[in-house]
Amino acid sequence: MGLGAYLAAVTERDHYFSEEKRERAKLTMRPTVEKDVCCDLLETYDISKEASDLVMQNLCRDYENWVHFMMDFVLKLEKPNVSRAWISAGTMGAAYFIGGLIPMIPYFAVHNTAHALFISSAITVVILLGFGYIKNWITVGTKRSAVYGALQTLFVGVSAAGASYGIVKAIECSGFGEGDTGS
Repeated sequence: MGLGAYLAAVTERDHYFSEEKRERAKLTMRPTVEKDVCCDLLETYDISKEASDLVMQNLCRDYENWVHFMMDFVLKLEKPNVSRAWISAGTMGAAYFIGGLIPMIPYFAVHNTAHALFISSAITVVILLGFGYIKNWITVGTKRSAVYGALQTLFVGVSAAGASYGIVKAIECSGFGEGDTGS
């Protein structure tokens, strides 16, 4: 998962710089067309033609600011943080490691695997509810949304676990891989 987060962040960064390079070429080769694009954008905010022409005169004086404006407002792309890929990879990797380790603790502490499964399931339910609650409380800020987030996260987690269990059972019942000793 950490690798996936790293690759996603690198791809986002590469996409940004590719679009920036393309935008720079367009501004150099056809500045009049790009000025019209900016004026059309400003017009969507009910800014008059005269006012947008004045903005464009000032904006075009500094090529870097014009590129920045095009990236921010026309393409709506935010310049990615250089270290974001590594931070994403570390955060995601650590979260999955800890998230996978906590439900495994009962299997190390309890000798009866049926009891360990029950305890592990209970721990997982509590963690999913807590994570969903906190996530929505922070992002939305209402108790109702926090409860909804808790239930939604629990539903997704239980669905994923059920799907995994179902796939394993289906493979087991099909006999796939039986008799294959690898030699």
